Amino acid sequence: MVNRALKVLGFIIRNTKLFKSVGCLCTLYYALVRSLLEFGSVIWQPYLVKDQLRLESVQNKFLNFIAFKMNIYHENHDYSNIRQVLNIPTLTSRRAKADLDFLNLILSGSLDVPDLLAAIPFRVPSHSSRNQSQFYVPTRKTSYGHNHTLHRMLRAANNQ
Repeated sequence: MVNRALKVLGFIIRNTKLFKSVGCLCTLYYALVRSLLEFGSVIWQPYLVKDQLRLESVQNKFLNFIAFKMNIYHENHDYSNIRQVLNIPTLTSRRAKADLDFLNLILSGSLDVPDLLAAIPFRVPSHSSRNQSQFYVPTRKTSYGHNHTLHRMLRAANNQ
């Protein structure tokens, strides 16, 4: 998926050298590249740092291109200034938000998925405690089980 996104980004960079509008370039990136990187991310979200960095590297390449076009100074490998100027969040933060939005859709009934709703273990305390988490997230021995889609969403909701 990263290779495909890089190919599309390369196509955009090659064919938009004469473009002056940053808004147009951002729209092309959002429509053609970021949509590839985020498609189905609620299900397949990478949990290894190396995989997250590979996804972010695609966006960083675009940010580097935009910084060159707009003459925005930035330190090598520090894209926070460009993100701030263009108001482009990291892909990691967008995936976390997508998880929370998906969980809220399930809980509000806007998404009709009774099997997933039945699988959500609500935490009902028997007595008053300091632990205010809404959901019970079971512990797993493997990182694969720990990063199960539903458990990842429930952990994110508890930490919010």
